[in-house]
Amino acid sequence: MQGHPDEIPFDYSGGIVLVSAAPFGGGPTSSGNTIQRNTAYRNAPADIVDHSGGANTFWHNFCSTSMPGGLCQGSVRRTV
Repeated sequence: MQGHPDEIPFDYSGGIVLVSAAPFGGGPTSSGNTIQRNTAYRNAPADIVDHSGGANTFWHNFCSTSMPGGLCQGSVRRTV
């Protein structure tokens, strides 16, 4: 995924984005997912954005920026 501009007036933009379902009328929290082996660069506001509120695992993703930080560390496994 490359060059996804932040042109949509939406709080949840970015390259790979996980969000909570609460702002959309409810539903389960996005939790227990493994986001792995992705390449994402030049996305705004970040290449990977996790606002899910759940415990998700990020592993072997190649990118420059993430929210929260630390999700773009190649082969490092991180659960947030």
